[in-house]
Amino acid sequence: MEKPKMLIGDASTFMRIILKNALEMLGFEVVAVAKNAREVLDKCVETKPRMALIDLALEGMDSVALTRAITLVDPSVVVMLMVPQGL
Repeated sequence: MEKPKMLIGDASTFMRIILKNALEMLGFEVVAVAKNAREVLDKCVETKPRMALIDLALEGMDSVALTRAITLVDPSVVVMLMVPQGL
């Protein structure tokens, strides 16, 4: 069975590493990590993930606009937004 493909978008290098390791341990294939909105969109086109886990406060585009842009690239991508603790 093919592993679900996941893209991670987070400005923090630490969080990208932690999330990548955790998701791979859970059986996901992390096909790309990105540090800003532009990279998320570029990597969506390149890697065609099934899911994207994205920081709500990612630099370069607000989360609603980024979600819309991702679904224009591929409407089947499931976008999950991470809300920073304390909001």
